[in-house]
Amino acid sequence: GGDGGGDGIGADVNDGEFRDNISSDKTESPTVTPSSVPSISLEPTSYPTASPSVHPSTPPSGSPTSYPTHSPTAQHSGMPSAQPSESPTFAPSTHPSGQPTSLPSASPTTDPSSSPSQAPTAAPTRIPTGQPTGHPTNSPTYLPSPSPSSFPTEVHSNMPSADPSSHPSASPTISHKPSDTPSTSPSVSPTSSPSASPSAIPSASPSTSHSPTRDCRMNEVERARLVSDLIIAETTTTFEDILNDDSPQHMAFHWLMYEDNQYLCPDDEVIQRYVLAVLYFSTNGDSWTHCSAGDVAMDSPCAVGTETNFLADGSECDWYGVTCGGSKTVTKIAFENNNLRGPIPDEISSLTDLVTLSLEKMNLSGTIPSVLGTLAKILSIDLDFNELTGTIPPELKNIDELKLLDLNDNMLSGNVDALVEIDHLLFVQLHNNRLSGTVSERLGELKELRAITMFGNDLKGYIPEGMCDNRVENGGQLQHLEVDCGGGDDADVSCTCCSKCWTESPTASPTSIPSASPSFEPTPIHSAPPSFSHSPTVRCNMDATERSFFLQAFLEDVSDPVAMVRDGSAQNKAFKWLAEEDELYICPTDNNVVQRYVMALFYFATEGDSWLRCTQEAVTPCARGADTYRWLSGSANECNWSGVDCDESGGVTGIVFDDNGLSGYLPSEISQLQNLEVLKLENGVIAGSLPSTLGSLKSLRELDLDFNSLTGSIPGELADAEQLRVLDLNNNYELTGNINPLTHLINLRFVQLHHTQLTGTIPSSLGDLKDLETLSIYATDMEGVMPRAVCRNRDTLGGNLINLQADCGGSSPEVLCICCSMCFPMRRMTLDTAAVVLIPTAMPVIPPSGS
Repeated sequence: GGDGGGDGIGADVNDGEFRDNISSDKTESPTVTPSSVPSISLEPTSYPTASPSVHPSTPPSGSPTSYPTHSPTAQHSGMPSAQPSESPTFAPSTHPSGQPTSLPSASPTTDPSSSPSQAPTAAPTRIPTGQPTGHPTNSPTYLPSPSPSSFPTEVHSNMPSADPSSHPSASPTISHKPSDTPSTSPSVSPTSSPSASPSAIPSASPSTSHSPTRDCRMNEVERARLVSDLIIAETTTTFEDILNDDSPQHMAFHWLMYEDNQYLCPDDEVIQRYVLAVLYFSTNGDSWTHCSAGDVAMDSPCAVGTETNFLADGSECDWYGVTCGGSKTVTKIAFENNNLRGPIPDEISSLTDLVTLSLEKMNLSGTIPSVLGTLAKILSIDLDFNELTGTIPPELKNIDELKLLDLNDNMLSGNVDALVEIDHLLFVQLHNNRLSGTVSERLGELKELRAITMFGNDLKGYIPEGMCDNRVENGGQLQHLEVDCGGGDDADVSCTCCSKCWTESPTASPTSIPSASPSFEPTPIHSAPPSFSHSPTVRCNMDATERSFFLQAFLEDVSDPVAMVRDGSAQNKAFKWLAEEDELYICPTDNNVVQRYVMALFYFATEGDSWLRCTQEAVTPCARGADTYRWLSGSANECNWSGVDCDESGGVTGIVFDDNGLSGYLPSEISQLQNLEVLKLENGVIAGSLPSTLGSLKSLRELDLDFNSLTGSIPGELADAEQLRVLDLNNNYELTGNINPLTHLINLRFVQLHHTQLTGTIPSSLGDLKDLETLSIYATDMEGVMPRAVCRNRDTLGGNLINLQADCGGSSPEVLCICCSMCFPMRRMTLDTAAVVLIPTAMPVIPPSGS
């Protein structure tokens, strides 16, 4: 009998040996006791022997015996035996046995056994067992087991177990993620971040984490599966991409799952972070000039600025070259001269809020992704000075708001017909490519086009009459039209209206000023020695006129275009300052172009030249701190202007002035400052109504505009500013309407609306504002009864409402209130004749956002 008693061919028996003992017939039934030497019949017996043979057969029997052999077979069986052998097989079975072997196999099984082995394996399994082993393995498993081992392993695992071990390991785990629950004894060294709940015994030294433990409530395998499913569902990544070890998608996924200290869960915003990681690996991020994942250069922009290296632990919104909007979604990716090499990944189409994609002067290769056509919000695509090939994707016509397409100095081929359906294009640069064909007649339909350059290509024919009709001298918008129309009769393109004609033939002698692009052949006479400029010849890769046009085009989405061109308007003054006077000379695609414009607009809208302090002219005092500059100081970032606070990303978070003589009006464009948390403009003469756009400021916590001249009502849209905690509008005597918008601001703590003309009754839903500490609505035209729901929030009844003040005094009170902390006579009485003493209430200290 062989393995388990099946009569197979004897082990290592040749034809010359035991020839006389060979029987051509098998026994019809097995022997009761096995022979000392296995049978060597050509076929096994019909049934296995009751006991195993002394020596196993070379190949295994077709089915297992009820009892194992004393020694293992030379080859493993296809299926495991019902009970384990006393000694392990030399190679593991494809599937584990139902019960563990007494000793481990030399190599682990492909899948774990349902129960642990009595002794550890020599090498770890790839996948953990369902239950812990009785003794530790000599080296850790690739992944942790769901439950801890009874005793610690000699070498720590890379990842913690789901539950703690009863005793600490000899050395701490190297994972940055602690176990879900604490161990009963402390580890020798602390983890980098704390566990969700404390350990029974404190650690010898504290942990160093400043953030709480992340817990996805699932094991690592499940987390990886769910995240990969999400990525495949919401991006262009396929399952095959993730499995391909050499793909940027695999590298990004592996980083996100096993290296990123953010430790995102499937229900977190994983897509944006994953897409940016794909961009990093697709463009050889480790070879970037600045701010790669491992960049430690002291002169790196990430070492001296507010941005961080790519793949850094913090928010991806802080990574170099990335800008996010108020909702923390990526709105801009901008790199220049940073040595990005490789293709632009299709996954970038999943950044649905992207407005600007600017990857200039790199070594990007491959084609322009057609999926860019799905980015409905994108305004600018700037990919000039790269090595891009292929055609201009016709799918770009699907981008309704695309205004800038800058693809010059690449190796693009095909025609320019893809442009004809991009209706709102303003600025197009296609020069120095390999484009061919004729210039489509339909380009004349692009009535908003301000500039287009197509020289240095293989285009032929003539410029359509419709394009000439659009030139500014004919009443249109087209200022710049440049093609290969030079060289007289030999010109590649015939044009009677071009602003500049280029030729592929060199000039007979050099020009005194260098051309923007090189000639195709050398001139016969060399040029004069080069100048030694310390700044680039052409800032922003466009001349001043082009820059001005494109700045205006971008800002038309911020301000009313009519207001921007109307002489004397605050919008017109702000635009002219930005385009013509600002010493920083920012480019249309710079990160802070909108912010800087809005801050300049705020200055002019509130009559900045008449402020008492820190006007742009040095005729007023200005001393708030060492880093404070006057407003509109061209040598300083707007974050350093007096009264302005910014976060680490450079976004304006606060504008604070008290008694600075601000007048004029509050511009609606202030809503573009999506990081704004505090707007405090007290004791001025600001007139006009509260902008309804204030409701779009999702981070706004304090709105303090008391002692001004505001008119109109509290806009209903203010109810959308859900983080608002302080609303201070008192002493705006012409403020009218009701207070219903307040009922939706559940985080309000401090409200002062006294000395206004507010009307109506007090809504009972104000009682839903459980955090409210002060409500001051006296000296108004409000009337009725103070709702019981509000009274129940008084501090005397266990609530938070300490100060409740209304017109509930006098013989004929306008408001009936049995719970007010202070009642005032009707507003017709002045403060000098008031029957009560007014005790000012201090405004609460508002903690930082996130508390």
